[in-house]
Amino acid sequence: LRTPHPAPRRVPASGARPGAGRATRTALLLLPLPVVILGSFAVAAGLRSGYGPTGWTYARTWTSFLLPMELALCGYGALLGAWAGPRLAARRPAAAATATTAALCLTLAATASLVPHLQQLTTTTVARSIAWDAQNTRIRTEAAHGATDVGYRPLPIGHLAEPFFTADYDRDWVAACVSRWYGVDRIHRLTGRGGAGTPGP
Repeated sequence: LRTPHPAPRRVPASGARPGAGRATRTALLLLPLPVVILGSFAVAAGLRSGYGPTGWTYARTWTSFLLPMELALCGYGALLGAWAGPRLAARRPAAAATATTAALCLTLAATASLVPHLQQLTTTTVARSIAWDAQNTRIRTEAAHGATDVGYRPLPIGHLAEPFFTADYDRDWVAACVSRWYGVDRIHRLTGRGGAGTPGP
């Protein structure tokens, strides 16, 4: 009988280490995490210089944090699927089909849950745009006739800052922006629904 010879040992390419590929994949997998963290600090620093020490707390600025985080999570999900999919399909085809169906159903359910909120937001946006156009026309007309203090009715939507969000008018940067936009010295709050409304406090 012929004695079997051991299989030839695979010699790595010159300069290549066996764990180099795994280390590279690990680094690429973890790279989005520090990028998002450091990017968030950069966003906070920029908002601080533009809006003051509390600028990063404003609701609309959180999009700057959420967008890179969501992109990173999508990337992690794609990498996880690319890694686990072939392995699961090779070992347990039925389990792979079940997991795929469950993921698809979860995605559809998550998407469907957004529909009522989008419908409500659409209705609110249309109503606000009509009220905004009417108020814009009124304020511009008053400013053209020489008014220096005009009434403004806040039209809140999507947690965005509106004039009179603070009781201290000197700290109300939104009211200052509105006054500058219309070329007046000051704005005051209007209450009520029709006409010019009633001056508020």
